[in-house]
Amino acid sequence: MESEAHLVVESEQRKDTVRPLIYMSDVDPVLGWDVMLVRPRDPEKSSTVVARDQNGAIHRKTDYETWRLITDEAERQHFQLHFDNRDKLLAAQNHVDPSE
Repeated sequence: MESEAHLVVESEQRKDTVRPLIYMSDVDPVLGWDVMLVRPRDPEKSSTVVARDQNGAIHRKTDYETWRLITDEAERQHFQLHFDNRDKLLAAQNHVDPSE
């Protein structure tokens, strides 16, 4: 996730948001996966690195070189929600009002 083309979007604090998050994402140049760092704005909270492969399977980074395939359905849905939220925030950030 070191290329200059990475995306950064931030969620807002809302009633339906547990905590505001920063999503930093890029495409892994070797694996070709959609890789995302999910970082809470609170520096006391830990970050998570997850990836979605070409088949849509979700993986979690467990250390510097190891990815673990998420097989637990509740955990998979949790991380899928992060990808969905990131995509919605990115779409809203890039939205152009046709009346302008």
